[in-house]
Amino acid sequence: MSVDESAQTVGRAYVPALDQWFDDVVRFDLDTKSTGQVGKSLSDQKDRLASLEALADQLETTPEQTDARIKDVEALLDEGDRDSIDLADQMVRMMSQEIDAAEDGGRKAFLLSEFERLKERGHDIVDDLGQPAEKRQLATLITEIDRALTRGDLDSAESKLEDIKTLNLTVLMREPGFWIGYLNYLLTEAERLGLLDLTRKHFERGAAAAKAGNTGEIAAVCREVVQMFPSDERDRVSAAIRSDVK
Repeated sequence: MSVDESAQTVGRAYVPALDQWFDDVVRFDLDTKSTGQVGKSLSDQKDRLASLEALADQLETTPEQTDARIKDVEALLDEGDRDSIDLADQMVRMMSQEIDAAEDGGRKAFLLSEFERLKERGHDIVDDLGQPAEKRQLATLITEIDRALTRGDLDSAESKLEDIKTLNLTVLMREPGFWIGYLNYLLTEAERLGLLDLTRKHFERGAAAAKAGNTGEIAAVCREVVQMFPSDERDRVSAAIRSDVK
């Protein structure tokens, strides 16, 4: 067994029954990448770093250190020899692992903050206005999110946080005050966009329904008014209905 000039281990074996030597019985090839492949990997990590500026404090290295390492990798790629390319590849892999850790750490910190905020909001809304089954659902979701965050299951925690938002919205949508607030928001937006002449009668209907405490009618007016907005504004004003539960 020997190592050739390409850093490959080559083995020869003699088979007595055949009275013959066989070459290349053992050959270990290094897992190497081309300059282009490593350059592409580096570009991908640079893009990820750009999107992680808000999480820079989660990285173990400072931005200046990261910039220096990127320059080192680029210099190694410019050299172009096999050893330089392999070293550059190793550095990019290490950088990728650090970014993975930063993304996970930053995401968990964000979800923890969201959990505390939505938990408090849920208690304010569901405990005060919700039905017994909704109160039990909130308690269950809070327990499940806490457990998911503890074991690091961020996808599950994020999904259940959305469930709390939906629960909060479901409870609020039964309240006249919720729809009155949304109707007033739509009135402000209609005025800003010059739609008052088009929507005036609808808002008059909505005001009368609010005075009578007719939640269903206020909600119907809001939905009709949304459809009267220009198509490029409709999604925005429609999505604003969730702003009270964020």
